[in-house]
Amino acid sequence: MMKAIRLTLSIFLLAGGALAHGTYEAIDTTDFVARPETYEGRLVEIRAEVIAIGADSKSLQLFDEKSRMMIAVNLTQLSKAQRSALMRNPVRHLVVYGQATVCRGQLVIDAHKVEALSLEAKTNGQPSRGEAGAGGR
Repeated sequence: MMKAIRLTLSIFLLAGGALAHGTYEAIDTTDFVARPETYEGRLVEIRAEVIAIGADSKSLQLFDEKSRMMIAVNLTQLSKAQRSALMRNPVRHLVVYGQATVCRGQLVIDAHKVEALSLEAKTNGQPSRGEAGAGGR
């Protein structure tokens, strides 16, 4: 009987984790500036401009024009091929999907997926398909 209960709980936890992983929330970065602690651990979607790429190709710095905030992005969860594809293309604007953490007041995202934005997609709010995207999970 105890094994059946454990198995049932395990299935619910795995199913819940799978559902939660696919639900990214577009966050208002101006709200983040006011209340950073509310975003800790959440799955988020950020659209911003690339301003720096780490020398090891495992991190990016983004700038959000609306809030005038810098956002650190860790790319370590992406495969090496995905990171290389992203670095080779002259992308200026990205959509980053990942888990948010706050480190010394700065938003840090562990990227699960990254997509390039074309200029017209940036104004429409839609990611462009087929460009320098690096899909993770």
